[in-house]
Amino acid sequence: MLSRLNEFHASLDTIRGVTADIDSRTGAAFGNPPLQHALDTLKCAAVVSMSGFFESFLRGTAEDCITAINGMGRPYSWLPADLRETNFKHGAAIFSRRQNNRVAWVAASPEDLVRRLGMTVSDPDATLMWEAFAETSANPNADVVIDMLKKFGARNPWNRIVAESGLARPRIEIELTGFLLVRNQAAHSGHSAVIPSTNVIRGYCEVLQKISRGFYEVLRSRFGAAPFNLPLAPAPLIPAVSTAVMPILGLPAAVVVPAAPAAPPAPALVPTPTLTQPGTTSSAVISPGQEKSTLKRFLRRLWQGDA
Repeated sequence: MLSRLNEFHASLDTIRGVTADIDSRTGAAFGNPPLQHALDTLKCAAVVSMSGFFESFLRGTAEDCITAINGMGRPYSWLPADLRETNFKHGAAIFSRRQNNRVAWVAASPEDLVRRLGMTVSDPDATLMWEAFAETSANPNADVVIDMLKKFGARNPWNRIVAESGLARPRIEIELTGFLLVRNQAAHSGHSAVIPSTNVIRGYCEVLQKISRGFYEVLRSRFGAAPFNLPLAPAPLIPAVSTAVMPILGLPAAVVVPAAPAAPPAPALVPTPTLTQPGTTSSAVISPGQEKSTLKRFLRRLWQGDA
């Protein structure tokens, strides 16, 4: 289980590296629409990738936890009633969807799923179906995360994940909702009506890192104690400031897309629309000789809520 958490956090550090690369090319993107489009595409792709990483973490952690419980070798009747209820109720739902080819992430055949479910009726050696605990609905929002913890029998899951993650409930709900809005638009249409800034993407990384750590710790608090006593190590603390923000692509901006045509002799002003928070649009007017200073002023106004 802990390895899944560490792998997910390493993936988030990779995303942070991508945002650093994007930042290093921001100046060159002014007056260069092809480069700006490429950077905006990278931002949307980063959000889609993060969603996939998060889903993989949730499912992988669920699989590892159930595999460890099954490995204890206890009779099925020994398991707590809440786990057996989840196993039957949600296992049957997974079987039904798999039989109708409506669940892509389940590799087991319908025959294997129904065999494993049937064993729970009379076979003392029956085991839990990890698939019954791992549904993310392809949209791991706050309700999905909490529902997964409930399937594992976590008591007061909202209170627990708030305490373990250090994030207030409204922030978890709002951040995941906004994150998935961008993700779904980009994944289903190839682009998003709202292009997240690199700071927003790094904010998503921070929130997902804390939520995932909280998710792991809630499970560890239940299954690392009696009667399970699984050998689950504590999750490492999250550093206050991540150091993994260095560019990772290692390519000059000119290699990404062709350079823009030469500017006319007169320094014409070029308006550059920038989509920021959902439902809002700002526009900065940048002179070729003022790119750097104007960008700094605009970003400062943007994050202060004046843009």
